[in-house]
Amino acid sequence: MAPVDGAIGDGEMPAAMMPGRGAVPGAGQDAWRWLVALYRCEGVVLRTHDLAEADRLVIMYTPDRGKHRAVAKGARRPRSRLAAGIQPFTRAVYLCWQGRNLDGISQVEVVESFAPLRAHLERLAAASYACELMDAVTQENDPQPRLYALLVFTLRALAEAEPEVHAESPAALLGGLERLLLSFQWKLLALTGFRPTFDRCIACGEPVADSAGEVAVSLAEGGVVCDRHARGAGMVRVLPAEVTGAVTGLLRAPLKAALGLRLSPGAAAALSALTRDYLAYHLERYPQSRAFLDVLREQAGS
Repeated sequence: MAPVDGAIGDGEMPAAMMPGRGAVPGAGQDAWRWLVALYRCEGVVLRTHDLAEADRLVIMYTPDRGKHRAVAKGARRPRSRLAAGIQPFTRAVYLCWQGRNLDGISQVEVVESFAPLRAHLERLAAASYACELMDAVTQENDPQPRLYALLVFTLRALAEAEPEVHAESPAALLGGLERLLLSFQWKLLALTGFRPTFDRCIACGEPVADSAGEVAVSLAEGGVVCDRHARGAGMVRVLPAEVTGAVTGLLRAPLKAALGLRLSPGAAAALSALTRDYLAYHLERYPQSRAFLDVLREQAGS
């Protein structure tokens, strides 16, 4: 088996899957051909699970295969050369072998380790949240290269951003990591079919004029609603028009442009609440890592 250039690893391939070793009685040459088929895939590790005594199941997101699972044999052993390439958030090229029910990782070539994400607790929490969201909205065998690019750009930006602690009303004001996560979340929603409509009433299509600087947003309908349709819409929130304008700007601008986002304390708090509620409604879940990130923000301001 030819090594990957610059690779780390040589993960174990089960003996029964190596031609001439541990051959299955009665298995023909054609059977061996697909049993030992190798392929390369680039991916970002979303999470891992321990398997058996020394193995680790890796759940990654790839541009070519969508969400993908593979086992790293022996990765939990002290001297495993696969361990560095299967840490959460790691972007790498994997040489894999096809198995009957679960593929395996033979070698790993790390492309980006995103080491700063593991050096600071708030960065770690932010990256964990981004990966948990990606895991929640994606499926296996459903490749979406734009989602993969968004995840890579987000992890890179989080690794480079400086966590900010605000002395004044930290729960309302937005630090750099939180601004990046806001942009990531709305872009993720847009790419997965939940882009909100803020330029007209989602029910009738008529332009919506804000009343005293406020607009009604229906979480259920996925956008703003006019006065006539607000009563019949589900999960309506009355928000400062500044909030919907901020979301529109985040969707249109590059990810890092979110670092320049400036809002009043009230609008910042409303934007955070809208993002949380909109995600929870459409994804039907509230990521555990988000709650941990919120706790860190509260502790930073106490």
